[in-house]
Amino acid sequence: MAEARRHLAVAACLLAVACGPLPVSLSDGPQSFGSKDYERVFDHWTREKQVFNLDTMENPLTVSATFRSWQFRQAFVERYADDYRLDADSRAALLEEQRRDWEAWNEFLVASTATNQKWADFSREDSAWVMALTNDLGQEVALASLEKVSKPSPMLRTYYPFITVYRKTFVLRFPRVLEDGAMPVLSSGIGSFSLVFSGALGRAELEWKVKK
Repeated sequence: MAEARRHLAVAACLLAVACGPLPVSLSDGPQSFGSKDYERVFDHWTREKQVFNLDTMENPLTVSATFRSWQFRQAFVERYADDYRLDADSRAALLEEQRRDWEAWNEFLVASTATNQKWADFSREDSAWVMALTNDLGQEVALASLEKVSKPSPMLRTYYPFITVYRKTFVLRFPRVLEDGAMPVLSSGIGSFSLVFSGALGRAELEWKVKK
């Protein structure tokens, strides 16, 4: 019986690996989406990680994040335009606004919780976490700005279902290029990128594999 359970556990682990998130594309080209594609695209660009301390049986951090890629933003526009019955001009204006935002920053919408809710509040001056955007080439950029969303709108709660009354919500923005300005931190040559939360309480790394 024990041997059978061991084999089942191994099989479950292999299945989890095989069914992990699919690689994403950093293409900046136009893509065709319908309103009903939004949930699929949202899942494709969303990751979650939990930090757990076995010694204290505490959860220092659970964090979910959606990378607002150009692909994601296009799907968002289609969903929003359909829900709010935008005309063609308003839809085009929204798409242009999303393009400007995408060209300005690498942006993530994030929701967090923890055993001690102070640990989940990234906006505190004594925040327990340092945030960085890294890639598999060893390159890294620090957080440029953090916006706390104190009262998420019904739209945000619907479009980002990991937002709940038990979680704190933030928009994190990182520079698109490295400090020397030589190249984008998220370039076509990388194999993956990660949103990293690190500190004395532990480390949470949310990774997106990139299509070659």
